Amino acid sequence: MSNPLLSDSEMASLREVGLQGMQTSCAVWPRTTVKNDDGQSSTWVYASTVLGWLSSTPTPMQIEMSGKIVTVNTYLLYLPVGTAVVPGDHVVIGPATYTVSDTTVESTWQPWLRVSMRYTE
Repeated sequence: MSNPLLSDSEMASLREVGLQGMQTSCAVWPRTTVKNDDGQSSTWVYASTVLGWLSSTPTPMQIEMSGKIVTVNTYLLYLPVGTAVVPGDHVVIGPATYTVSDTTVESTWQPWLRVSMRYTE
């Protein structure tokens, strides 16, 4: 078996450096889906607030939503490892609500958790 790239203490130190860049308050709202007479409906309930680092990835895409053309951008959010967030959850940062598209929770090398999100304008 080969030696890991970083020891546990080195990874912990790298995570500490990453935490220094996480200065933005991020409220995590997990999605709950329930069955009803019309099929299914989703609700979001506040769970926690953590500090994160939001980064924009300029990839605007126009789609039709509810009969209107809207622009959807992709955002990256860096959060502390262990933050409970999964696709479909909402993250509220300031007045904006983002929908989680994907996370790196399954990555075996995690100095931080990277969350892909979309925001519809």
